[in-house]
Amino acid sequence: ALLLAGLLAGLLLAGPARADFRPGEAVPLARRAEFGGQRTLWHDVLGRHAPHFARDRAVAIPLPEPREFAAGAGYRVALSLDGGRHLTGWLPLLPGGPAPPPGVPVLRVALEYSGPRVIGVQATVEFVDVHGPAFRRTFWESREAAEAEWLGGKWPKHLVVEYSWEERAETDAQGGLLGLLLAALSLSALVFLSALRTSKGHLSLALFARSMATEGDFDGLGSAAERGAKGD
Repeated sequence: ALLLAGLLAGLLLAGPARADFRPGEAVPLARRAEFGGQRTLWHDVLGRHAPHFARDRAVAIPLPEPREFAAGAGYRVALSLDGGRHLTGWLPLLPGGPAPPPGVPVLRVALEYSGPRVIGVQATVEFVDVHGPAFRRTFWESREAAEAEWLGGKWPKHLVVEYSWEERAETDAQGGLLGLLLAALSLSALVFLSALRTSKGHLSLALFARSMATEGDFDGLGSAAERGAKGD
């Protein structure tokens, strides 16, 4: 039990440490793409396009055209944040097929933090009509430019990403598990020491009984010798 508790505590302590961030510090971000049944490797995103800790902001990430991208193919991206500690699913940007895209994609990334750590990430895609009131020209020179990129075939495409942050109280599951392991370790140590004391007590009694029996044997031999001498 002692060995098992010690191994579990060691594995827990040896787990990956979470990064601590200061407000406004860039959180490492990487992206990969999927198109035509192929997937790219992870590519690091520049700090100016990454989320900044506890700061709501919007950016436009340029997406270069893949070498083997075929016109009309679907295109999805996935994000990795905080050194791979938080991953999104695949996020469709181009549906592919004969149907035109429903609009210009806007990626909304909601991040949760507790203290100096990122504890959760959720990402969704919203398609915005370039001719509707919700369209923003912050990262496009004109509606025509946005339409040419996402409704036409122009590359590179600029993906608008809106980062929003929410603070939450986090239950330290790792610390709680470590506490339980330490309590189990302490209890195991007490049981072991108690068993050791008991075994020592039994050992002392056994030694005492053996010594008494030995002394009794010597006494019996002495008495027989004395009786023999008297008989002579």
